[in-house]
Amino acid sequence: MISHIIGEMPLNRDNFFSLIMRSQITYLIFVVFLSAESVSAQETDYRTLWKRGDYAEAVKVLERASYHPWSTRRDYAELLALTGRVDEAIAQLEGVGSALDVTVQLAELYRMRGRMGDYGLALMEAENQVRLLSEYRHDVDDLIAIARLRELKGEDPKSLLRFYNLMAEVFPNSASVPIAAGDLALGKRAFDVAAEKYGAALALDPENQEALAGLMWCYYHAGDDRVLEVMAQLLAHNPNHLEVQRLQAEQLLDRNDPHDALAVLDSILSVNPNHLKALGLKAAAFFLLDDSAAMQETQERALAFNGYFSGAFRIPGRIASRQYRFEEGRAFQARALEIDAKDVEARLLLAYDLLRLGKDAEARSELERVFAADPYSVRAYNLLEAADAIDGFVTISRGIFKLQLPGQEAEVMSDELLKLLNEAALYYQRKYDVELQTPVVVQVFDDHDVFMVRSIGLPGNAGHLGICFGRLVTMDSPRARPPGTMNWQQVLWHEFVHVITLQKTHNRMPRWLSEGISVYEETQKDVTWGQRLSPEFKHIVDGEGFPAVGDLGRFFTDPETPMHLMYGYFVSGEFVAFYVNNYGVDALVTALDRIGDGMEAVEALVSASGVSARRLDERFMEHVGNRCASLKALSKNSEFHRALNAGKKAVEAKNWADAERFFLKAHALYPDYAAEDAPLRLWVDASAVRGDPEWYRKALKKLVGWDAMAHEACLTLSGFYVKDKDWAAARAVLNRALAVRPFQVEILARSAEVHEMLEDWDAAIADWRRLIYLDVPGRAGHRLNLAEALAKKGEVVAAKAEVLALLETMPHFWDAQQLLLELVDAKVSADERR
Repeated sequence: MISHIIGEMPLNRDNFFSLIMRSQITYLIFVVFLSAESVSAQETDYRTLWKRGDYAEAVKVLERASYHPWSTRRDYAELLALTGRVDEAIAQLEGVGSALDVTVQLAELYRMRGRMGDYGLALMEAENQVRLLSEYRHDVDDLIAIARLRELKGEDPKSLLRFYNLMAEVFPNSASVPIAAGDLALGKRAFDVAAEKYGAALALDPENQEALAGLMWCYYHAGDDRVLEVMAQLLAHNPNHLEVQRLQAEQLLDRNDPHDALAVLDSILSVNPNHLKALGLKAAAFFLLDDSAAMQETQERALAFNGYFSGAFRIPGRIASRQYRFEEGRAFQARALEIDAKDVEARLLLAYDLLRLGKDAEARSELERVFAADPYSVRAYNLLEAADAIDGFVTISRGIFKLQLPGQEAEVMSDELLKLLNEAALYYQRKYDVELQTPVVVQVFDDHDVFMVRSIGLPGNAGHLGICFGRLVTMDSPRARPPGTMNWQQVLWHEFVHVITLQKTHNRMPRWLSEGISVYEETQKDVTWGQRLSPEFKHIVDGEGFPAVGDLGRFFTDPETPMHLMYGYFVSGEFVAFYVNNYGVDALVTALDRIGDGMEAVEALVSASGVSARRLDERFMEHVGNRCASLKALSKNSEFHRALNAGKKAVEAKNWADAERFFLKAHALYPDYAAEDAPLRLWVDASAVRGDPEWYRKALKKLVGWDAMAHEACLTLSGFYVKDKDWAAARAVLNRALAVRPFQVEILARSAEVHEMLEDWDAAIADWRRLIYLDVPGRAGHRLNLAEALAKKGEVVAAKAEVLALLETMPHFWDAQQLLLELVDAKVSADERR
């Protein structure tokens, strides 16, 4: 090449140096050209390997390369960190340039390694670089690094999102900007915002694995079924994607399947032996296996890599609490905070555990510290708002129970709540051979969103009526629900059975068994309670058959649809009914003892039954098959439909006897059918139209004995009993009505009158007091009735006080004046007798 150049010009001193310079430049251009080709091939090679999950091979490609352009060096460092070689990644970035994004990347590597002093210095260096950059035009990497730096320094996430939105306008074709915004929103649990940002990134780059992984976590945390679709997309691109595997491990631990979770986690750790979150999850898996030595060894391994990694305890604590082991979760979070007192997530989880243990004052203190450290924590804000609401509640401590409820509920419901709780406690402590840890706290909410925030940290989810945590029960008041849609006695009974079974097993029992026992015990208390065989279960039964005992858990841990969850309640309740009927209550109690000692639930149930697992499954599946036989009635030309339609036609023809016969036949064929056209409802409607009181009474009685929500029928039926002076029957149906509508004045007024006729003065007095509180227009009459009831009970002084209070507001109330004279005369006569 030099000879070619020489041949083109005369040689002298001046052009010699020009020649040399031209030769060098030509040579450098040639070298750079060749290097560029080499680098281009190299980038294609390692990036392809990286994208498909061949991380180690991608690192080897870069290790063999003799030339690393700056962008490749950053990727090399990221790949080294991804494979656990964090110290080498740090070495690649230290002292080799002053790019802001590299300094921020280096800071995060220092933090990953637990080098917190270097982390702080790197942040300071990055801030200096930002000041220097202010004089120059920033590229997209600089701006993302600035935003990330501001996030690490604790800046308002809302202002950072605005910053990202401006960036997106300036760089509309960059997927990196919405991904960074999505990461910020995901970290703050703003899942809807994060999903929107990741969606914008995927619109620009449909195969972007960072965006897909972020979207996957959004859907998982939001309980969105689309998580499975995104996981499948990621695995199609990268079968070894570490974030997919981490989510798989989370899901397995959610299902209390630590063995399979360990296999997934070991796969992650084979790629990155220093993957801290995987090590935290592995410690959690060993916790669920009761392998404390392996758990401790794993935690020590994580802390040896990063002495500030509080996740070594925070993650197992989170998993423990997800399995309702709140006391152990609390201990884990306390230990996490000893390692890193600034771990806001651990402190928030500690507050959750304290709340679920009924330690509201301690929880509030922790929540206030969380909110001071992170004023943008929606969860902490919501929980503090709920705590403020509870601060306004009335607290009633009586025996082993501590009630906390709004003033109206305290006035109207507290006595009945405590009565039912004491009945359940006396019966179930003996039946299940357990002595409860006390106090048992019961919180009743008149606002469903406050109930949900107090219980799970988030508002919404109208399906929940009550939740039990072992020593704490939270539940809606009927005032928090649409009128007539909640039977508070059924909800409270169900949740209190959870108190029994969770404490019996030290919170170790799986949800399916706990729910099954609660559903079963509902039906033992009242045949109208429990979980009905819904027509919507038919497609599940037709498509999946009947579950074995070991399959029951999946309806709660991984339900395909909300209806699968409801079917889970039904079949779990049926399992307990089957088990008790065939092997006895003692076998169930023995199984619970063994579960509490650490034995797996199905194994404990099998061993206590005295039969093989295969035999238990066969007999249970036969039982469920018999129980679900009514679903055959749903076929188009079934005997059930023929009877139901014949009954409707008989009503149209006013053939009342045939209508009754056909409706009762249809009910017998499918007694769980509870739709609007349920046979017993149609029979009641027809009887009302017929106008025959005896037929109507008979139909109402049948309906009330079948439907726990039939409060209007209860009230109507009570009218018949009052007319017959059957006061005991009237009281029974009115009590059923008050389980659904405890604040309805008409029901309470009739209840008070019936109690007076039964001379149950305590109950009558309680009813009149509730009416005085609830019924402002009728308050004067109710107070007069209260005074009369007190007088009849012999509490003349109290009766006189009520009348005087009434006359202060209504001095011309003649009946009250007359009663006062009678009370004075009674007092004089009593004094004379003395």
